[in-house]
Amino acid sequence: MYQLGVDIGGTFTDFRLIDERTGAWMGGKAPTTPQAPEDGVVEGLTRLLATHGIRFDEIRSFSHGTTLPINTIVSRTGAKLALLTTAGFRDVLEMRRMRLERPINLYPTRAEVLIPRARVAEIDERVLVDGTVERVPSREQVVATVRRLVDEHAVEGVVVAFIGSYAWPAHEELVRDIIQEEFPGLPVTCSGSVLPQVREYERTVAAVITAYVTPSVHRYVARLRARLSALGFTGEMFLTRSNGGKGFAEGFEKAILGSLLSGPASGVTGAAEAARAAGVEQALTLDLGGTTADLGVLRGQPAQSRESRVGDFPITVPAVEITAIGAGGGSLAEVDRHGVLRVGPRSAGSFPGPACYGRGGTQATLTDALVVLGHLYPSPSGGTTVDERAARTAVEAVGERLGMPAEDAAEAIVQIAMASMNRGITDALARHGLDPRDTSLLLYGGAGPLVASRTLEDTEFRHVVIPPGPGTLCALGAALAPVRTDVMVPVHAPAAEGGEAALAGAVRLLRRRVAADSARERTGAAATVRYAAAMRYEGQAWELDVPLPEESLDAPGLAGRLVELFAAEHRRLYGHADSAATPLVIELHATENIPSGLSPRQAHPGAGHPAPTPVPVRLGGRWEKVPAYDRLLLRPGDVVEGPAMIHAPDSSTVVFPGLGARVDQAANIILERNDRG
Repeated sequence: MYQLGVDIGGTFTDFRLIDERTGAWMGGKAPTTPQAPEDGVVEGLTRLLATHGIRFDEIRSFSHGTTLPINTIVSRTGAKLALLTTAGFRDVLEMRRMRLERPINLYPTRAEVLIPRARVAEIDERVLVDGTVERVPSREQVVATVRRLVDEHAVEGVVVAFIGSYAWPAHEELVRDIIQEEFPGLPVTCSGSVLPQVREYERTVAAVITAYVTPSVHRYVARLRARLSALGFTGEMFLTRSNGGKGFAEGFEKAILGSLLSGPASGVTGAAEAARAAGVEQALTLDLGGTTADLGVLRGQPAQSRESRVGDFPITVPAVEITAIGAGGGSLAEVDRHGVLRVGPRSAGSFPGPACYGRGGTQATLTDALVVLGHLYPSPSGGTTVDERAARTAVEAVGERLGMPAEDAAEAIVQIAMASMNRGITDALARHGLDPRDTSLLLYGGAGPLVASRTLEDTEFRHVVIPPGPGTLCALGAALAPVRTDVMVPVHAPAAEGGEAALAGAVRLLRRRVAADSARERTGAAATVRYAAAMRYEGQAWELDVPLPEESLDAPGLAGRLVELFAAEHRRLYGHADSAATPLVIELHATENIPSGLSPRQAHPGAGHPAPTPVPVRLGGRWEKVPAYDRLLLRPGDVVEGPAMIHAPDSSTVVFPGLGARVDQAANIILERNDRG
């Protein structure tokens, strides 16, 4: 039996199929089909299985990452919604947080809201901070309001977001029941069930986004499942999540908010496995795909954050911390009206794609520039073919506008893209307090190995790790991702004697929700549960997540233990703690992880490389013949001295002069500076 990981990127859909018994893996790629993503998935998977003689019914699980939700938000193609708010809070979406995203920008523009003000209505209800019910929603008002919204605006769903629902969700649930009785078939989303969090703007946005993207994702999953079932697939289907885990596909509506950034998160999960195999503890990961370059941080485990952005909107759910840079292999090279060359953030996507892929693209991209320089060749082991003439024609058009030959224009395109990447790398290192001399850079994505030597020369990283199958590492991460469940319970009580009762009640509720949401029975696998408390000092705006040992949950003196843990964490992060202040406990969190149980290994151990074939490569402004090796034939312990080329089916690695590439026991390429270089 096999487990499958699939990741849909902006240019390619990637596949990793792993044999459960041996750990051997097979990888593949297919062009992404944006208008019907399931077409690219089914076509590419059918080709991969046929190549290896595997049937659809031999796939036990299908773990799938998709950019469909975020694309729906960015393109504003989601459901037409109405919003019901507490009276007096009609402008919660318009006012946001009353902050300028960039204070130095004197001409800011407001982001377009997903529900315009004309489709926002107030309901006369209120629950006070202590739970006292001041006004109960009137059935007559709810029915009349929704009827008006349906008649005048033809809304396709209703979001209910009342001011106190993070702690007192009864009014939202009452309104939901009324709407479902009076308007059968009209979807209703309650903010308190999506994100029971105290901040009303973030909670409302979370509910709106969930309702906005759910119909399109639901239709896509249904179409994909039907087509796979028709081909014989009978296994379990999962959707990957932003937190680096995955969940069952049929329950995606409940967790869709946590799946918006699932693709890049899966890449960091795969990178963590590659780093473990390479014996690397601390690394910066760089996924250079077709559309963007995504940066992550590994300190044994991927760095996590509770504050992310999806398009113009904040998302406050657990997620692998990702920094996206608008420079990928498909980034378009354009000369503006002032004669300045720019690379990205616009991308050629999968169709028409870079000119060298022969799918109709005519504008030059970073990939085309690398082809012109001889850095990207078809691998002798197969893989994507490239049209060198089409790439040169596209780059020549850029060169004509700049008044330089095609090779010089290609160098300029690569240098500008690298400057953008290096700036992002520097920012990420500084933000996490990492010294590149003590940190490895782990490069993947189809374009990652292509820039490995340039990145190493431009930075002070100890070395660069290029895992086997770098172009499909995100798909590997999807397959390896644990089944993960995140549960949150609001508290908002002091970590003191007066808050003990609230803490004890929150702990009981947290345990019940973990038990209710647990996937242990369905998977039949052992699970680990980690607990944490979101805490802050009175007057602080944002919380710290404080790890909480499970044995402390039911032990006497939980409040005092939380004070100690919070002070230690605050001191670790900021160098100080206020021993006289009583911190607040805002939320309790629990995370259940059920591992995949997979131990992937290289599918084709190298048999030793034959005499290399010389190929022309442009290095240092001139052409020279360098030896080219087939990566699939290299064995652990082999060393390739630069200048050289290493071909692979999904990418190529140019080893610059003064650098060396060795193959470790896990088939990673370790690119490093020669001692004598």
